[in-house]
Amino acid sequence: MLSLTVALSNQSTKIDQSISFCQKETSPPHIAQAVFLVIIIIVTLLGNGSVCATVILNRSLRTFTNLLVVSLAISDIMFATLSLPFRVHQTIHNFKWCLSEGLCQFWVWADSLCCCASIWNLALISVDRFLATKYPLTYHQLITRRRAVLMVASVWLLSLLVSSLGLFNWTNVGGKNVNIHTNGCMKVDPPFYTVAAATGFFLPLLIVLCAYSYVFYIAMGHIRAIARTTVPASRVIEGNTKEKNQALTREIKAAKTLAIVVGVFTICWFPFFVAIVVRFWCESCVEAEQNPKLKYFFMFVNITFVYTLPQINSACNPFIYVIFSKKLRLAFVRMFRKFRNQIWDWLEKPERKSNGRREMNIANAAYVGPGTGSVTALDCKL
Repeated sequence: MLSLTVALSNQSTKIDQSISFCQKETSPPHIAQAVFLVIIIIVTLLGNGSVCATVILNRSLRTFTNLLVVSLAISDIMFATLSLPFRVHQTIHNFKWCLSEGLCQFWVWADSLCCCASIWNLALISVDRFLATKYPLTYHQLITRRRAVLMVASVWLLSLLVSSLGLFNWTNVGGKNVNIHTNGCMKVDPPFYTVAAATGFFLPLLIVLCAYSYVFYIAMGHIRAIARTTVPASRVIEGNTKEKNQALTREIKAAKTLAIVVGVFTICWFPFFVAIVVRFWCESCVEAEQNPKLKYFFMFVNITFVYTLPQINSACNPFIYVIFSKKLRLAFVRMFRKFRNQIWDWLEKPERKSNGRREMNIANAAYVGPGTGSVTALDCKL
């Protein structure tokens, strides 16, 4: 009896092992996470698409700052279309990679490109706010159309360069670039991720922090100056003082809005990059088996800072723009109302046509030719 039980158990194990990972049913936790990712994709596409359409369709919003906002929105849209669908596919297969190795490589490349483009766009936005705050009257002479295009192009070229470095195996030259195993599609390459994190996140983050530190230093001085109803002599320049105060106040308000974007981005991505670097260079430090007392802490960090916060950042940015930018908010509301009215008109057209046919049929039924025995309106009149 015992031998029969063992034999049946071994047979069951072999059958279970023969079933492909990709053919297994999705577990409830993975279903919930896949639904969450799909919602993030939809919100990201709708929100960032609306921001792009609002800026493009309104001539008054076509400024260099809003051009950077559109560039950032494009990077978020690319993240939602080129990176997140692969994560959804892997999630519904219980974190098993069921696509080709080439697509795994493309996913790693696209994910690096979108993330690097986002943070460098934010760094460029902070530099733009720094220049606008420090030189409010000569800002438009400094940022010409040609310089603006070159600055945006440089951000994307740099992001393309950093992500393309991941097409090579830095740890084992000539070896496989990506690994597909029980944990899904991964690139185990500590030197690459260290360089990518330094050039694609920590360096631009340092630029952002320095630029905004100066912007808020100016903001506090401006607030104190207004409270004293005087202008600090250290910041008196040629030109109308009132005009400068208005321009400076306007730029500081824009800087605060974009600082919120940077803050949200930092909260969403900083723990992720720290966890990535620590995991590659000190794997035993984050292994639950090596630290059983920290098992639930590692689980919390993994769920919150690796699988959740980085995914929602792209969906947060457009809402921040609309809420804190008055011009963008008003333009968005106008565009939304116009779009809504067009939809209602399109939906009401068939109803109008149907009502028109119904009235015509009633009119035709009310008049029937002579000899039919029916009383027409003309007969009543006679």
